[in-house]
Amino acid sequence: MRIGTFLHVDSKGTYLEPKGELGGGPPTELSFLSYAISPGDYIGLRGVGSFSAGGAYPDQRGLVACFFAFGVGGPIAPGKHGQDGPVHTPNTWPLGNSTDIDQDFGVPQDRVVIVRAPEMATRLVFSVPDAYFPDNGADGDFGVLITFPNRPTATPGPPGMSGSVEGSAIDREFGAVDTRALIAALNERAKGVPEWPEATTFAASPFEVDANTATRPQYRGWYVPNTWVPQMSHFDPNGTGGRAHYGMDIFAPRGSQLIVPVGPSYVEYLPNVSGYGGTIAFRFTWQSKRYTAIYAHCDSFLFPAARTAQAGELVGTAGCSGNASQENCGIDLAHGGRTDHVHVGLYEGATIADKASPIDPATILGWAPITPS
Repeated sequence: MRIGTFLHVDSKGTYLEPKGELGGGPPTELSFLSYAISPGDYIGLRGVGSFSAGGAYPDQRGLVACFFAFGVGGPIAPGKHGQDGPVHTPNTWPLGNSTDIDQDFGVPQDRVVIVRAPEMATRLVFSVPDAYFPDNGADGDFGVLITFPNRPTATPGPPGMSGSVEGSAIDREFGAVDTRALIAALNERAKGVPEWPEATTFAASPFEVDANTATRPQYRGWYVPNTWVPQMSHFDPNGTGGRAHYGMDIFAPRGSQLIVPVGPSYVEYLPNVSGYGGTIAFRFTWQSKRYTAIYAHCDSFLFPAARTAQAGELVGTAGCSGNASQENCGIDLAHGGRTDHVHVGLYEGATIADKASPIDPATILGWAPITPS
């Protein structure tokens, strides 16, 4: 899997505060200006290599990072080399652990962490979660691999996607057969739903949202190699954008944690629904009408069983199930970008008529996804 650019991290540099002794130089930083990063851009990070912690300590692999903004606020604490204006992004540490500041997050070596550049940030800074930085030694391979998962290529491939291509993954995606299979599955499972709770809360995004983080949902862009067509992510039952599409496709790298969008709602998992793959269904009542919302292409369901849940609860992970697996899902494409996404759908009624058109999810959820440019 092509991950991206390697950035060597100085294990003696830090934005943290050394404990017990002075020392440790300036941290390694990724300048937004140098990499043409803008607020709202996704950044993929994975740690690599190790460093020597000195003395009898074994080699270490830890890596932490934090966004900073020049000229915003003051130094965050003495001894941190004048880093100012830490900008918060959702924490990626297991169980929410952190270092000695709240704004940083972990960068593991076993998976890619996807973060989104917050408003006002001007750089992303890296450090080891250490105490005695002067004792550290670098062996040349310690650092971070960086990619930009959903950025349009500077030289997009041929358009040519407005017409139908017989047998292509785009034609098959959520075609009539898949839609009928989904509706049949939802109708069958609806018989066992114990209640349709009256919804009171609607989440602003399928992801956990922080007021200081650019976490608006973003339309997926990559559909076939070398073609950037985010317009096909929109709700478009009539196929005016090149295909009939009965929901909205939101960019969500494989493994992204998804939250319950409407609460309270009765939540259940349909593990393998035709081209939709792993599908999470949310049943609720709103203004005296019953609705079912879905997340499709999911890899996992985090509840042990179906139950009533509140908006904002972690519910599953975005994935590559169903026909998404036909499109290089889960890897970085050679020309840039990724095809990973979650399909969001919405249907009205306790049971859904076979030929009924789905509803634009934005009408109930209120989401206004951005189209990357």
